[in-house]
Amino acid sequence: MAGVVVAVAGLRTASGIVGPGFQALMIVITIHPLLAWLQRHRVPGWLAVVLTMLVAYTSLVALAAAAAQRPHLVEALTGFAGATRQYVVVSTVFGLLVALVDVAALYWLDVPCPGCGGCWRSSPTSGSCSA
Repeated sequence: MAGVVVAVAGLRTASGIVGPGFQALMIVITIHPLLAWLQRHRVPGWLAVVLTMLVAYTSLVALAAAAAQRPHLVEALTGFAGATRQYVVVSTVFGLLVALVDVAALYWLDVPCPGCGGCWRSSPTSGSCSA
């Protein structure tokens, strides 16, 4: 539990770096299919990269212009971000509860090594966990 607290505190401290890093990662993931499509259609590599970057920058400028003209859009996106964070927290807690129920069920079924999900690779003669 202390490790989780330290990790969360570290991420919060480094949020000025981590946040833009994740934003850049999302932009790359979003734009990569265009680059791959251009390369599959034998567009020269340098031209494919330039076109992909132009599309990325144009999209970001269009989004910024739309946000400047529509302040309610910024509020809606802020609300969406908050709701997304809440969803991630709720689904994480739910996943933890499901994992605890799974471990309890494995104990009840007398599966060897239930804390690691049950060792189905364990030797039937030794009865020990090989993981």
